[in-house]
Amino acid sequence: MDLKPANILLKRTDSDIEVKIIDFGLSQVAPSLVVESGQKKSGLSGFGQAIFGTLDYAPPEQRGYIQYGKPNAQSDMFAFGKTMYRLLTGEIPIEVEKEELEHAPDWFELLSNCVRANPKKRPSSARQLIKRLKVIEEAQKIRQDEKAWQAACEQNTKSAYQAYLDGETLKKSAEDAKQRLQAIEQEELAKRRQAEEERKKREDENAWLKACQQNTKSAYQAYLDGETLKKSADDAKQRLQAIEQEELAKRRQAEEEQKKREDENAWLKAYQQNTESAYQAYLNGNTVKKYAENAKAWLQAIVEKEELAKVLSQLEQKLKKIEDDTAWLMACQYDTKTAYQAYLNGNTVKKYAKEAKQRLQAIEQKEDENAWQKACQQNIKVAYQAYLNGNTLKKYADEAEKLLQVLSSYRYTDNGDGTVTDNRTGLVWLKNANCFGRQDWETAKQSVAKLADGQCGLSDGSKAGDWRLPTKDELKAMVDDKYTSPALSNAAGTGQWKEGDAFQGVMSSYYWSSTSKDTSGAWGVLLNDGSVDDDDRTYTSYVWAVRGGH
Repeated sequence: MDLKPANILLKRTDSDIEVKIIDFGLSQVAPSLVVESGQKKSGLSGFGQAIFGTLDYAPPEQRGYIQYGKPNAQSDMFAFGKTMYRLLTGEIPIEVEKEELEHAPDWFELLSNCVRANPKKRPSSARQLIKRLKVIEEAQKIRQDEKAWQAACEQNTKSAYQAYLDGETLKKSAEDAKQRLQAIEQEELAKRRQAEEERKKREDENAWLKACQQNTKSAYQAYLDGETLKKSADDAKQRLQAIEQEELAKRRQAEEEQKKREDENAWLKAYQQNTESAYQAYLNGNTVKKYAENAKAWLQAIVEKEELAKVLSQLEQKLKKIEDDTAWLMACQYDTKTAYQAYLNGNTVKKYAKEAKQRLQAIEQKEDENAWQKACQQNIKVAYQAYLNGNTLKKYADEAEKLLQVLSSYRYTDNGDGTVTDNRTGLVWLKNANCFGRQDWETAKQSVAKLADGQCGLSDGSKAGDWRLPTKDELKAMVDDKYTSPALSNAAGTGQWKEGDAFQGVMSSYYWSSTSKDTSGAWGVLLNDGSVDDDDRTYTSYVWAVRGGH
């Protein structure tokens, strides 16, 4: 059989590729062509060149070497070996070279055996060859399976292990894949359950917080009727019970007050009519009859008008006193400006008017004292202005005005929101001069650019991008040459800076400016003595943020 790559045809079918072998014309080569095969191809005849192409794949016994016997089935093993070598490597099969098949040692061993010069050392039959090919195929499947399993293990994901199980490999590690797949699914299930528990816990905490914020009967009942975990159910029941008890007490008190008012109204009606039938109706009514004895007495002494008038007059005064006492008691219970003012503006006899005015004045004075004390503690323009704009007595208004004038002449103004305004330059500085510590120049610029309300003690409403590093001249303008360590004045500009007046955390060290010297250096100011110097941008120095100006 003349087996070589040129005699192999591939035919694609719907499901596979069929291999066809053609041209069985040469089964033996004349000895004279053996000599000719040693010449260059270009020197051969047309027929010789065709034969020469075959010689690369023909065994010795087929090329005329009689010492190897006659061609037989083992001759096809030689042609098969050379052909497969050409197909696997793309090289002309002069020799089966190991380095060309270093990636397929099983193939090298088989093909080397196939192309042995001695036919007896080749595979003895196609059956033996097929058997060895099946061994190679099985080994390749094992390697493919091991590679697929290794890839799945490296990814270590649910999809990777499932892909291994769904693949076309041997699946020798199928049980391990299933176990790992099951472990991942169990882990995912555990995470989902944990997430669900956390979600339910948060929902319950939010529901309880909402109920506590509303602090009403309906809110606590809604919490108990809800679908959450109800971990605070006992507290909710206790608070619900407390509210119900409080409501019950209020209802009872209201009922008593209502009955008392009804009785007083009934008695007042009887008094206003001042007849026997009116007093009898009061005694026969459903009120508490607090004045029953009075009614009986008036029934007995109805004819004594003067006595009755006197009693009624006394009763009227008593009622007014009760109303006044009640109004005063209510004002004392609330103990607020509004309560005492309401008492003074009411329609009672105002027996306690003097004391009400004294308490009202005391509350107003206390409010004014507290407001003034708060302003003095802050000791900034915003605080004194807030005192003047407030609703207190403003006993210290003149002093507040004077202090405002004094603070307006200060070099620095503490704005009460984590910032300080330099009244000389109009720049707004971060009050905390050591919020960022020591940083290199690039990091310092990035840090101040990200600065915003809620950071470094700020409550000024600023946002990222509002703040920056000061220029060399802006930072130098802060220096007061009268002082050293640091070369900075206090808020008033009358003495050396002290902690909190008006800045905090000022370091007697080198502070970065935004001004570059060259590609590797930047300028800064040494607050120890106020000198200006440059430094390498990679060195670390202190950072002081500013906004405005520029």
